[in-house]
Amino acid sequence: MAFSGTVVTYGNGAGVVTATGMATELGRIAELLHTASTEGPRSIAIDMAQVSFLDIAGLRILLRAHQVAADHGVVLLLHNPQPHIIWLLQTTGAADRLLA
Repeated sequence: MAFSGTVVTYGNGAGVVTATGMATELGRIAELLHTASTEGPRSIAIDMAQVSFLDIAGLRILLRAHQVAADHGVVLLLHNPQPHIIWLLQTTGAADRLLA
């Protein structure tokens, strides 16, 4: 799985686009942020239990979503991440901002 901003440093391959824009999970997060900042709840909980892979590009998007939420007075936190994702968050210093 590749995300916007993913860099390929070696080799070649073919990509198949399965969804774009608001039809992706990132689009869903954007929609939640918009709804929470204009109409609704003041917090967003993202259940990470079924997320088996998170790279730096995905982490960057989550951190940006966290910042946009904070700018609108909304708290965005990750719940139930798998151990290797907790490790990534702790190693990068993002755990303090993103983990519930």
